[in-house]
Amino acid sequence: MHNLTNALLNGPAHYTQRHNLNPYTSLVVVLVALFAEIIVAYLIVLLIYKAILNGRRFLGYVLRRIGVGEPVAPQTFLELTFPASTSKSAFATEQQHILLRSLVKYYGFWDRLAARKKPYSLELVGTREDGIRYILMLPSKDVASVQRNLLSFLPGLKVKQVKDYMNSIKQTNVGVIELALNADFALPLKEHKAITEHDPIAYITGQMTKLADKELIAYQIVAVPVINTTHSSVTRHARNLRHRIALNKELSSQLRQQSTLVRVIKVIFYPPL
Repeated sequence: MHNLTNALLNGPAHYTQRHNLNPYTSLVVVLVALFAEIIVAYLIVLLIYKAILNGRRFLGYVLRRIGVGEPVAPQTFLELTFPASTSKSAFATEQQHILLRSLVKYYGFWDRLAARKKPYSLELVGTREDGIRYILMLPSKDVASVQRNLLSFLPGLKVKQVKDYMNSIKQTNVGVIELALNADFALPLKEHKAITEHDPIAYITGQMTKLADKELIAYQIVAVPVINTTHSSVTRHARNLRHRIALNKELSSQLRQQSTLVRVIKVIFYPPL
């Protein structure tokens, strides 16, 4: 340990003495070495800090890879046919989402530690033969509970179990476009002043009409409950923002912005169609 400390502190000076460098060159060598040591020390501290913050996530990834925790459950597809009148308040819809989220549970210490995500998929599927359908993909074990909750939330709703429509497009050219946020999730979405006059979903469903015989378009919203077990960094960031709001502090310095390098990489490897 003593030799390592001596090499770090006095190594550049010993190097200049052995090579008989002039004073100015020696000063430059010592300053450059000092700057490099500071950068390396900063990176080591940052690496340790990130490892502590993301240690649980890394451990969960390792546990999932070796098969610890509840295995991936089989999925069931439900086709939803809505009644003519579907007027519900925003509060009622929010409570319905909370109720569905509460179905995602983890049993036992190792299951919570592995933190295997349990997604639901809300899908709009358009084909020439069947038209536009609303599909809900969920774990098979939750079908009965979810069906009861949906019928209680919206009487008159028709629920029918169907097969996975993706099986009909095997060995077919498929294009996938993923929509993602370019900035912090805490930032509001763009305000649409005319949203009360125009239904946003109509623009999506409008592109699903007049399809070819074997053409299929699907719009998928893969929803995963954001809880501390599976999204520790997200919940930590949200707690930090709530804490700053409670103390009336500014938020701009805490909002995560997508770096220019990430944007360039996305443009190169995922060019817009």
